Amino acid sequence: MWVTPLNTIERSLTFTQKVTRMLASERTLDSVDKVHKMMKDLVGQLHSDVQVMTDPHARAIFEAAEESISKLIRAIGDFEKKQEPGYSGT
Repeated sequence: MWVTPLNTIERSLTFTQKVTRMLASERTLDSVDKVHKMMKDLVGQLHSDVQVMTDPHARAIFEAAEESISKLIRAIGDFEKKQEPGYSGT
């Protein structure tokens, strides 16, 4: 099987693609930080709302949302630390 050398692939990229690729990791980390903070704030708000809710169905939905978002926060933390299961470093 013939494999294209990396330098051949790199030469075929446009300038915009090269710049985008170069900045992608910085943008990703900035985006991850922003989303991480937003999710933490949302979990706090959901938790506060659950404490005052009287409708059991609404309470269950908010608790499930809080739990799900907390798991996403944990996954983002693993991503930032490069401890995400299956992290390949690419």
